[in-house]
Amino acid sequence: MKCQKDGSSGCAIKDDMQTLYPQLKEADVIVLASPIYWFNISAQTKNFIDRCYAVGVGERNIFKGKRFVLGLVGSGAGQVNLLNYCDYHLRNRYF
Repeated sequence: MKCQKDGSSGCAIKDDMQTLYPQLKEADVIVLASPIYWFNISAQTKNFIDRCYAVGVGERNIFKGKRFVLGLVGSGAGQVNLLNYCDYHLRNRYF
């Protein structure tokens, strides 16, 4: 994975996420919200979570000990399953 390049302190991809990483590191609480599309979070929310992998695992995990709030909005079946899925993966991946 490009973000896990040896010696990198974050993601090797130079884009707007570089300005968000320090803000995420300084935050006491991280709030993430998404509509539910076809039993899943939006593509933009999924991309954001995936891009946080560069600073959210191993020794460079900036999320350890932070509070996290996840807001999901949708109707119909599947919301509870998606909430449980997100809770499990965010806890085991980052927090």
